[in-house]
Parts: sequence; C-alpha cells; structure tokens
Amino acid sequence: MHRRLQRLLQHIAPRLLRPAGLAWLMVITAASAQADAMQRADIILLQPESVLAPRVPNVQGLATYIDKATAQAAEVTRQAEAGPPTSGFLVIAIRPGLRSNAWLDFQPPLPQPLADAVLRAMRAVTPPAVRGGPVVLAVKASLWGGTTPGRDFPAPKEWRAAMNQAGRPLETEALVERTWRP
Repeated sequence: MHRRLQRLLQHIAPRLLRPAGLAWLMVITAASAQADAMQRADIILLQPESVLAPRVPNVQGLATYIDKATAQAAEVTRQAEAGPPTSGFLVIAIRPGLRSNAWLDFQPPLPQPLADAVLRAMRAVTPPAVRGGPVVLAVKASLWGGTTPGRDFPAPKEWRAAMNQAGRPLETEALVERTWRP
C-alpha cells in the first residue's frame, strides 16, 4: 500500500474497515453522541487505491478537510428546523487547483433551501491539494434520527440524471466531470 495512504489508514485505524473490491470502504464511527442534528458515520472513498494513492500528496490534509466539510454541513443542519428522519450521503470531489464540489443523496431528500445551504457550507471549505485528477468520496450521514443508509455507494440526483442522459452506467470520475457546477 502506498506510504501516504498508509498514514491515513493509521490515523483512522481504530475506526477502519479494510477495503474490498474497487471502492475502498472506511468506516469511521462517531466517538460520542453529537448534539448536532446530523450524525456522521462512514467515509467511502469512491475510487480504487491505485487511482487515489498518487493523487493525495497529504493524507492528513485530506482527513482534516473531510472533518471540516462535514462539520460545516452539521452546523448548517444544527441551526435548521428539524425535519423528518432522513439519511444518505454527503458526496465530495476535489480537483487539482484547490477546487471542490459537493452533492447530496438523502432519502427522503432534504428541503431544497436546506440542501442548498449545506452544499454552500461544504463548498466553502478550502480543500487540500490533489494532483493528476479528482479525488471523490462520500460521507454517510443521518439527520433527525434517521438510520444510516445500508448501501455503500451514493447516487445523487445529478449523477442519476447524467447516467440516464448517457444511457449507460458511468465511472465515478465521469459522473463528477459531467455534473460539476461552479
């Protein structure tokens, strides 16, 4: 395993489930109950190790970024009026040049004004440097007592629309490129 990724794995080792197949699955369990409306659970890296290893020069920076972006989302939901229980994914992509984007995949969906505020908050966090292409991950989360989703791959509505338009399944990077919005 690549040295940088080993450091990331060591950083979160007590809370890690080893990857299988093409997508890595890292399970990070919240250390204690949060006062936030949002409960964060698993981090899912949506690309294989062979793709991610050369793209992430600072794994600690990536871990810190994930923490900050999800904390911003949690703060927005904490300040919002409680809604029905829901769960899903906060999806994040980081491009070279310190550019990032985010998508949501919650069932039932968040009210649009709240979804927009969560996305703005996540996108406002400065991402770490990556090189050679995008880094894509998702954070499983639940709101207002929702249960953590059982599935391991997000499908934001924008990604589903891109696949429908293409008429075929698309790789994660292709989905990110087709649905990237400034």
